[in-house]
Amino acid sequence: MRHDVTVRHGLARDCEEALHDPDHDACDWPHSELAALLRLKVLALPYELHRQWREEWRP
Repeated sequence: MRHDVTVRHGLARDCEEALHDPDHDACDWPHSELAALLRLKVLALPYELHRQWREEWRP
C-alpha cells in the first residue's frame, strides 16, 4: 500500500511540474501538458465518488 501511494504521489508531482513549468520549446509541447493533465484525471478518478471528495481537487 505504501509503495502504491509513493508511486501515485510521484506521478502526481511530475504531472503538476509539467503543468506549472511547461517547456514550450520541447518537440512534444503542448502534447506533454495534455498527457500530464490526463494522467492526473486518471489518478483522481477512483476517488471522485467518495463522499468526502472536494471539487477543488479535480485536476
